[in-house]
Amino acid sequence: MKILKIQTALFTKNLNISDDYAKSEILIEIKKDIAAIFDGNPNIIPIPNDAPAEIPRIILNSKNSSYSCNISLNRTDVFLNKQEEPNGDILDKQKENVSKIFNFIKNRGAIINRIGFVVFYEEENEDNINFIKSNYLKDGILDDLKELVIRYNKEETSLAEISNLNNIIEISALKNKKIINFFTDINTLAENMAEKNFDYANFEKIIDFAISANKKISSAFPAIK
Repeated sequence: MKILKIQTALFTKNLNISDDYAKSEILIEIKKDIAAIFDGNPNIIPIPNDAPAEIPRIILNSKNSSYSCNISLNRTDVFLNKQEEPNGDILDKQKENVSKIFNFIKNRGAIINRIGFVVFYEEENEDNINFIKSNYLKDGILDDLKELVIRYNKEETSLAEISNLNNIIEISALKNKKIINFFTDINTLAENMAEKNFDYANFEKIIDFAISANKKISSAFPAIK
């Protein structure tokens, strides 16, 4: 299983970037604090201040297109795009990048009340649908399929002192594409956002759990647990 992309979401409250002055101020701070990662030209999106909160106000990129970041009023998404490196190295690199963004947002007084860590994989397989069926379904059912998707969510309680987690896995294949698509989505519960304000220690435990889970899953595929 090769990693195609990693997306980490930091859901925020009270992040002040609703006007052009605040956006410009953030760019100055970004240049000082995290320009080594997002060294491409930043984009300030010219939208009204009352536009929906989920629309990005600022988009950051690296010159080599490996990293990007969308900053909106209620969430910040940090992306690491495909690189020719071992999966474990890419996962750890994503933690390093997101750590800087996390601290940057917290230092501006914002509340981070939900965290998600999504990893997209791909594996070449000439017999992709039958491979999934043979590993996850009983014989003799769902024959001659054009598409197959298996998805489940297991609630993870090992970090209950911080937050229970959704641990989502989805495996899919199309008959005319000789690949298996696979993603994991480990995230804190949306229903607990009102009471959460994660600090860096909380963030690190959540991300470390997500990285450890992904390393185990990708190395054990298809015998995932």
